[in-house]
Amino acid sequence: MKHFLIIYDRTAAKLLELREFAESERDAASAARLEAEKRTKTQPHIEVVILMSDSLQTIKKTHANYFKTIQELVLDMIAELELTPHPS
Repeated sequence: MKHFLIIYDRTAAKLLELREFAESERDAASAARLEAEKRTKTQPHIEVVILMSDSLQTIKKTHANYFKTIQELVLDMIAELELTPHPS
């Protein structure tokens, strides 16, 4: 599993930083997260997370809010609702 460090500005709805770490770089990923948290501790609107996954593609699907605009997320939800069978 890879580690993905994400730094996200919730107010601006903008991805500020994305770093990928190999499975063997777990300690480096944790150190980078701690450094980013220290750097942004006075900015409560900045979110710092590490996500683990097999690929960035999977992260983009499971955590689309970090990568898509609000408009894109709403359109995705509408499309999903249109594809969902309605009970008769």
